[in-house]
Amino acid sequence: MKCVVGIDLGTSGVKALVAELPAGRVLAIGQVNYGYAVKDNVRAEQDPCVLLESTVSAIREVLRAADLTGSRIAAIGLSGQMHGTVLYAENGKILGNIITWEDQRVSPRLLQEIRHLGTGSLERSGCGLATGYCGMTLFALKRHDKSLYRRIRHVLLPTDWLRRELTECGFATDRSNGSSSGLFDTRRGRWNDPALVRLGLDPRLVPDVKETFDVGGRISRATAKRIGLKEGTPVTVGGGDQPLSMIGSGICSPGDGIIINIGTGGQVATISKRYKRDKELITFGFPGGGYSVLGATLSAGAALRWWETVLGQHVSSGTGSDRVARRGYEAMSCAAGNAGPGAGGVCFAPMLAGTRARPDLTAAFSGLKSGTGLSEMTRAVMEGVAFELYHLYRRFRLREKHAIVGAGGGFSSRVWSQLVADIFGNPIRLTACQEQAALGGALLAGVMTGTYRTLLEACRRVTFKTDRISPDRRAANTYQRVWRHQYRSLLEGEP
Repeated sequence: MKCVVGIDLGTSGVKALVAELPAGRVLAIGQVNYGYAVKDNVRAEQDPCVLLESTVSAIREVLRAADLTGSRIAAIGLSGQMHGTVLYAENGKILGNIITWEDQRVSPRLLQEIRHLGTGSLERSGCGLATGYCGMTLFALKRHDKSLYRRIRHVLLPTDWLRRELTECGFATDRSNGSSSGLFDTRRGRWNDPALVRLGLDPRLVPDVKETFDVGGRISRATAKRIGLKEGTPVTVGGGDQPLSMIGSGICSPGDGIIINIGTGGQVATISKRYKRDKELITFGFPGGGYSVLGATLSAGAALRWWETVLGQHVSSGTGSDRVARRGYEAMSCAAGNAGPGAGGVCFAPMLAGTRARPDLTAAFSGLKSGTGLSEMTRAVMEGVAFELYHLYRRFRLREKHAIVGAGGGFSSRVWSQLVADIFGNPIRLTACQEQAALGGALLAGVMTGTYRTLLEACRRVTFKTDRISPDRRAANTYQRVWRHQYRSLLEGEP
């Protein structure tokens, strides 16, 4: 039995997973949460010492849970948060904290200046430009913190930082993480040198680009002693959590379908052999070739949590609605289940944080009547989130029906899962392991070690829950009418 560890370095915590290969059976999962070293209206930074210690603890925890010694681990695969920035000095030491994707030090005015300076060349970025992206953060440091910028000799993204900490190896990244920086030529799979030059950024700062499932290094003696792993254990180059979650959902080729993720934000994604560019979609390089094409929303589970908070803060106990708020997610789903498809004519625009293309947009309820109650408004929040994802899905322009895999906390709600199936008019499958990014890392380790000949073979080891969520024909027809008469004009600007 060959065992591997998959690690997913998230924004709020790190997850470690032990899988048995070649079956891909998950033996145990460990998780350690953490916060921020700095989090205000501008900066979002995390202490690398805290993140490293949390990773060490998560690996120890999962080895104990699986009743394995570190010597039984054949390889480690990495996944992690995208877009962020880790700075290094000439001596190879980290300069300050990890700057996360949530960082806002790149103001709208500065972002507009970046667009102007990089006119033409920046169009090669498949993910567009946004504050929090590594490339934009570098430019902001060059402009506003010149003393720090002059000390920078290397830049990595968070996944790459973790690999370097574990292996003490050099500076490298992969296509998926590189293409999340805003300074990558996504179609060609290499750094966008013309954009770097136009922005006055030294091309020598960016790391080498390697294949995601190549050997990125080996567990160092210090790491082996600290965690209990075997010195020399190979570690993948690793990739971004979005493409890795697709791999952990069994999706790694165009024919595998799409994934819908309802977490804090929402995503709908598919694989394309060809490079696609769309103002409302994001394109990342995908491990092994091809591209991950996705539409991302900024408020999904966050919208339901907002609504729950509103109820908890502002609805009197005499209505019983405060009890709904206290009981949380399950009760919100129960309330939504008491309203039928279409939420009694209530429509919710879920843009509480705008959209990536239009950050100025705001959320709103419409269609409220004297008989509107908690159930209709709660269901409208869920439906609005699903319809925004459906709008982005339509931009894929897929010619045929595709299998859909559900991911994220939203699919723990049977009500939300069912209405998504009804709106998309397609059955939804759920993976047996809900830690898809960590599982994707483990499967990468299997490819790296030769257990699987190809990534496609690795993805075929992903298992699913027995029951599918099938659309209800009558509800699906209702939702098509709701789409045409309410949400299409709201989301696509068409009558």
